[in-house]
Amino acid sequence: MKILRKISHPAFFILSALLSTKTATAQIEFIQNKGQWDSRVVYRGDFSTGSFFLENQGFTVLIHNTDDLRNLSDQMHGHNPANP
Repeated sequence: MKILRKISHPAFFILSALLSTKTATAQIEFIQNKGQWDSRVVYRGDFSTGSFFLENQGFTVLIHNTDDLRNLSDQMHGHNPANP
């Protein structure tokens, strides 16, 4: 049991160090609502597949379906996979 503890502590620290250097951090820039969105929204932050709305009474997360976004983009740009 003591040997296992001695081995597990160094392994834990090595694993922690590797994970901390390989982990990417995601950041969202929040923009204050100055009348450009619904009045309930105080701040809005966008990310690749949606938005995060900070409101007076809480928050709302909007997540888009990536397949729907791709189909909408194809339609708007005149691409129709059914008729190449």
